[in-house]
Amino acid sequence: MKQVKSSVYLKRRFRKAKLNKGNDSLSFKEFVRKLAQEGDEQALAWFKHKSRTFNHEAKELRLKNKGGRIAAEKSAKRMAQSRSSSKGKSSGP
Repeated sequence: MKQVKSSVYLKRRFRKAKLNKGNDSLSFKEFVRKLAQEGDEQALAWFKHKSRTFNHEAKELRLKNKGGRIAAEKSAKRMAQSRSSSKGKSSGP
């Protein structure tokens, strides 16, 4: 069987459950919560991925990398401006 991400696997199961049982009011999070209570490893991994600690770590990483990205964008802008200003100059007598 082809390996798929847990979110894709769970979303497919959720859509099938809604079609088969006709549960229009069932939300995705409720569905995954039921699977996690039954011991589904994919559902447990999904909840672990969505935990606050994971989001906090990801936010810290984004903030740490933000300064480097801003510096890179500024230097690229400066380089582009210097190129465009040097093209406009004529070297005539």
